[in-house]
Amino acid sequence: MKQLQKNYFFLGLASVTFLIHLYGILFGGFSYFRDELYYLESTRHLDFGYVDHPPLSIWFLWLITSIFGDSVAVIRMVPALLSSVVVFISCKTAQKLGGGSFAVFLTALSVTFMPIFMGMNTVYSMNFIDYFSGQFSFIWRLT
Repeated sequence: MKQLQKNYFFLGLASVTFLIHLYGILFGGFSYFRDELYYLESTRHLDFGYVDHPPLSIWFLWLITSIFGDSVAVIRMVPALLSSVVVFISCKTAQKLGGGSFAVFLTALSVTFMPIFMGMNTVYSMNFIDYFSGQFSFIWRLT
């Protein structure tokens, strides 16, 4: 039961991160970022290799836009969701390393408001996949 409460605490912290990003998406007033338009155009010409970006991010964007459409909110929802997953994984990592509630909260706070994290995860780019895969591989090795 105590483990379930800790997971709810982690999910709550990750949800706050998602809501912060969602607020920026919906009320930020920004249109497409220039790289997002470039990635959208690349989804119309799918390939297994590009000159200046990895193909996984383009294939992932193609999958999302073919299911949900290509609006700004849909495209930016993906980094917002994965950034909340990164916060959740960071909290689990802090817990596995022996941190208490305050350490987990401080981890979530520092990861959520890290300037590079806020900048890279508010627009669709190939970089948010790097954060997610790095966290995922670290927790995979830790367990």
